[in-house]
Amino acid sequence: MNNLPNLLLSKHVLFRVLFVFYVIFITILSLLAGAEENSALDLDSYGVMFLDKILHLLAYAIFAIQGCLQLKDLKHLRGLCIAIALYGILLEFIQHAFIPDRMGSIDDAVANIAGVIIGYRFCQYLLERAIKMGYQCK
Repeated sequence: MNNLPNLLLSKHVLFRVLFVFYVIFITILSLLAGAEENSALDLDSYGVMFLDKILHLLAYAIFAIQGCLQLKDLKHLRGLCIAIALYGILLEFIQHAFIPDRMGSIDDAVANIAGVIIGYRFCQYLLERAIKMGYQCK
């Protein structure tokens, strides 16, 4: 029982919990009904060109990076990123088929995939830097 605080504070457990919460967060945001016009959630009301696509890209880059952080063995990173990209495509399909006032779009799916690729490449870059600095990893 004395080891429980150490277990709860370990980085791996923390990153895994954060990853699960992020999956839930992305799922909820993706499956909410459409925003009312001129509400805070109506991205068109901000007047920023491609804001929706930029946010998709950033959200899925963060998704991939968080996935990288929670892995014990980085050889599974590519598979995890493919799964995240497929999940983004699935959420777009669900939006299109089942969510009122929401339109899943191919453009959003492409932005999701681009974000995953950016997150994946960022993780690869950090890993290469860590190896050059002498870090031993699996």
